[in-house]
Amino acid sequence: MLRDRFIDGMSRAAATVAVVTTDGAAGRAGVTVSAMASVSADSTSPSLLVCVHRLSPAAPAILANGVFCVNLLRDSQAWLSDTFAGRRPTGTGDKFEAGKWTTLQTGAPVLADGLVAFDCTLRMATLYGSHYILVGEVEEAVVAEHGPALVYANRAYGSPVALGGTPASRREGTASGDELVDTAVFGSTAATKCGFEFYPKDKILFASDCPFDPERGPGYIRDTIAILESLSLPKDVMEKICHRNAEKLMKVKPQA
Repeated sequence: MLRDRFIDGMSRAAATVAVVTTDGAAGRAGVTVSAMASVSADSTSPSLLVCVHRLSPAAPAILANGVFCVNLLRDSQAWLSDTFAGRRPTGTGDKFEAGKWTTLQTGAPVLADGLVAFDCTLRMATLYGSHYILVGEVEEAVVAEHGPALVYANRAYGSPVALGGTPASRREGTASGDELVDTAVFGSTAATKCGFEFYPKDKILFASDCPFDPERGPGYIRDTIAILESLSLPKDVMEKICHRNAEKLMKVKPQA
């Protein structure tokens, strides 16, 4: 069917990931989106659009509040994306327990350590098919000094890597041999595998800086280790990776 081919094709279109938030008389709400784009930088105020599913609780809240903030996520914040997509429940059910939040001009929640925040006033809303197309005028923008964006493609999270080769901060000669084995980073297993595919197997680096999540449990570790083993890494590299992550592995809560 055309619909199936369309969905499959769109799954291969890499996109940044953002959490769109709102607050006001209709209450606070937020949702993860990958459909976000610039509209114009040369209108009275810069403008952008986001697409939000009509059944998302965030949609009527944005329409009623008339404001929203697009919080572009870092590649270390896949867990926040999963939270606001409903795949990672919080203890009380309040998604805003995840992350630290502040506000700018409109009062919509702003992620304190996000990569970029576009604080917007809603100017146009059109329901097309299953989604609202929401156009907002940017009232304020906060841009972090540096950091790669979280990317979603092929139904997995990833991190952008320059086609010219290894990023400058990770090129041979800029770090010692030990530092070339990155220290912190069990992200999603798909992102981990993607990261390994970019680098020589004798100098393995993780492309993602996702924090290790003890709540994912031993099964999550087994999946990650299985990926490492499938790559036939040299023994000394495997030992370095396991040693560097030993403290994090020890913090995993046994599952009942």
